[in-house]
Amino acid sequence: MKNKSKNLYLIIGLYLLSMSTIFLSCIREEALNTEADIVSIKIPKDLLKRTPIIEDTQIICNMDVNADLTSLAPEFTITEGASIMPKSGTKLDFTNPQIYTVTSQDGKWQKKYTIKCIKTETANNFHFNFFKEGVMDENNPDNKFHIIYEKIDATNTLDWSSGNKGYSILASGKAPEEYPTSFSENGYKGGCAKLVTRSTGPLGAMFGSPMAAGNIFTGKFKLNIANALKSTLFGIEYKHEPLKLTGYYKYKSGKEYKQFTDSDGNKISGGKVLDIKDECSIYAVFFEITDGVEHLDGENILTHKNIISIAKLENSVESDDWKKFDIDFKLKEGKSIDSEKLKNGKYNIAIVFSSSKDGDKFNGAVGSTLYIDEVQLISKKQ
Repeated sequence: MKNKSKNLYLIIGLYLLSMSTIFLSCIREEALNTEADIVSIKIPKDLLKRTPIIEDTQIICNMDVNADLTSLAPEFTITEGASIMPKSGTKLDFTNPQIYTVTSQDGKWQKKYTIKCIKTETANNFHFNFFKEGVMDENNPDNKFHIIYEKIDATNTLDWSSGNKGYSILASGKAPEEYPTSFSENGYKGGCAKLVTRSTGPLGAMFGSPMAAGNIFTGKFKLNIANALKSTLFGIEYKHEPLKLTGYYKYKSGKEYKQFTDSDGNKISGGKVLDIKDECSIYAVFFEITDGVEHLDGENILTHKNIISIAKLENSVESDDWKKFDIDFKLKEGKSIDSEKLKNGKYNIAIVFSSSKDGDKFNGAVGSTLYIDEVQLISKKQ
């Protein structure tokens, strides 16, 4: 009888052990990572001019002019448990962009990254004639929006950044033309950028972002839900001393200007309708790159201590016809440009356009519309 009891306890023990193993196995399966991101990229420092820019589906590597791009072997840090193809450390020819695919640990999600190694200098002329479709998440491709880009040479392009990626979270079912930033065929010459201040609806208002101004800028957009102002990372390399920013614009203000911040710039709920006209924003900022400061953001784009000079349009006008702007860069007090730093790529230029000048504070008039075309940076070298 005792042996039977022992056998029974043994059987029960084995059963419970097997069930706990199955249970723990299920937990482990459920805990598999679903992320598929490149966290960092490593290329020998003597080949790079600055830290690579990692965007949602693209990585830009600004290379030294003498770097050999035909046999690069970048190494990657990716999210836990994920895999990458081609494998980290594989030698490839980067004279043309290369595409890498990251697969999540659970095998259900993939993200493709286009990696560009660029030695070409930043363009001075911007025509806004080309666009492509972008998405916030390749695994949810329904919410498409326009990405306007410039052709620099036969192989390299420059993407203009915008807040469309953030807006796409709220834009279910909307066409690309209904986003704050889109391409328009009705430019001063050919195509142009169309920027419109849009309502974000009840969901946007719930999160303290009741409207989204149309914007377009040089730099990158990386969504920061905790602080929307830090989502806009302004600036790309510029190796000349800028003198003027010129171009053409058309602007119409929306009907009701709404203020959603108090006098200190703090967000407030509800929103007060004010009897004032909205204004657009057109400016460029030339700033120095230092340790920890490769970009400026929405909190400091006009105030950071690294700013060298600013070109800013004052008193924009409404018009159905194209108006030319011609703005001088003005040096900040006590600032100068170091020719050696300029030569070594230690300065950035941020060119920024917005349909509502206070759109970063979520103040403005829904419907305000700005068209931008044929922009030129005139520098001392030219």
